[in-house]
Amino acid sequence: SLDSGSYLWTLDHPSEKDSARNFAKSERLIAVNNSKISEISLNNERFLILGAPLSHFEEYGKGRYFILRSLDRELQFLRRIQYNVLIIGFISVLLALYGSFLFARSITRPVKALVQGAGEIGKGNFDFSVDVRTGDELGILGRSFEEMARGLKEREFIRSTFARYVSADVVSDLIQNPEKAATGGEKKTLTVLFADLAGFTPMAEAMDAATLISFLNEYLERITDVVFRCRGTIDKFLGDGVMAFWGAPVPSQRHAADACLAALECRKALEILRSELGARGLPQLQARFGINTGEMIVGNVGSRSRLDYTVVGDEVNLASRLEAVNKRYGTRILISENTFREAGDTIAARELDRIRVAGKVKPVVIYELLAGKEDLASDYTLLLPLFERGLKLYRERSFVGASEMFDSALRISPQDGPSREYLARCRHLQESPPSDGWDGTLDLLTK
Repeated sequence: SLDSGSYLWTLDHPSEKDSARNFAKSERLIAVNNSKISEISLNNERFLILGAPLSHFEEYGKGRYFILRSLDRELQFLRRIQYNVLIIGFISVLLALYGSFLFARSITRPVKALVQGAGEIGKGNFDFSVDVRTGDELGILGRSFEEMARGLKEREFIRSTFARYVSADVVSDLIQNPEKAATGGEKKTLTVLFADLAGFTPMAEAMDAATLISFLNEYLERITDVVFRCRGTIDKFLGDGVMAFWGAPVPSQRHAADACLAALECRKALEILRSELGARGLPQLQARFGINTGEMIVGNVGSRSRLDYTVVGDEVNLASRLEAVNKRYGTRILISENTFREAGDTIAARELDRIRVAGKVKPVVIYELLAGKEDLASDYTLLLPLFERGLKLYRERSFVGASEMFDSALRISPQDGPSREYLARCRHLQESPPSDGWDGTLDLLTK
């Protein structure tokens, strides 16, 4: 064994071992002929052995030398490398698994949040917030989801707020243009209509409960259909009464004309309903309408648990007063001067009177709405000039001449309530002349 176990020499002449050992130490490169490497095991340690003849010692006879190298010791380095590679590989796999878990979690967490948000929206909870703050496509999807939720909330608010008041077409328009749905209180010039059944109380007393409710529902259904068709907003039902307005939530430049045409259409619809009710043995019905145009407050009014989209103000009250004033003149539809002026040439109406209602100091000129501009009955072409002449004479205190005009008007249309009203007034004032400050204004101090 030589050179720390690296070389092993075997000679045919042992006496020459020292020379061979010295040569081997000084000559590390020895020509090898017919060499062969093999593996042997010594004391449970594996060695690689290389044997070859000695070419430098031929004078001493035949000889061979052998070189041994510990295979196990050489492989220890490789085993350390292999062990380190296994450790590094194992750690890499763990890190990869952990990274995959984090990556998967980064995907599944926002996806779960989006799924939960979709479920909440499906339940109608549009206030549910989806917390997705990634910077990738999921983050974009999360922000889009939030915008969608806000849009759905706005649309649902519009739908739930206005579906009870306006037609489905108007609701669709509001959803497409939410800026029109100004639900906060604001002051606007609008037209409001009040409708009420004449003689409803005795009519209701003559019906049983089921028949009465069926009758009311049918009547209100006809009114609602017309209001919606004429682009109006149902404010509320007041027993047998209906309150509606035009010009909000969707702005309109022809709100006064639409309200007037709606009242005329309602009158036609109720004439059809009246004939149907008569065929079923039910009482006849007549509806009265009051319409006014003016500045009023429109918006949501009520408590936290219940809101109504409504209009309030003195101009609203005037429309209600006009509905009741119909009883005095025997008319069906009364409108204010503002409405008459705003409706323009779309309607045919006659100036009826100048009145001062409760709570008002300034007189109001009122008109009877007769028909659409092109639909005026032929009788009125004869009656209206007589009535207008009689009204002028009445205000000039010429009560005898006025009486003659109104009497002539009644011969043309015996059922004309305003002519009968003025004829009665003229006869009374002939017997009891008015004071010097009288200007023809009628004070109606009761509601």
